[in-house]
Amino acid sequence: MAPILACTISWLPEGEKFPVWFQRSGSVLVIFAIMSEFILLSLYSTIYPGDNTWTDENHQVIVDKYKVKYNLLSFFSSALAIIGTIIWGYGDIIIKNMVG
Repeated sequence: MAPILACTISWLPEGEKFPVWFQRSGSVLVIFAIMSEFILLSLYSTIYPGDNTWTDENHQVIVDKYKVKYNLLSFFSSALAIIGTIIWGYGDIIIKNMVG
């Protein structure tokens, strides 16, 4: 999201080059990915209770309903963290090679 906004919204500070601005947007993407990982981590024990945890049939309904969504969000959040890290580290090089 942040890299897309960096490309489309003209918040580029005066004197700043676009490839560096795009590279900085990767750090914002990583921050949002880490925040979403913390939120998902707080839900982990609800979706995957331990072996010594007592659960009832209502809990199983919740697990069946949200397990796939939880796994998809967890994967997506991890992917965003990886993409953001790549942009943060190499975004300027990527943009320079794309533009030529």
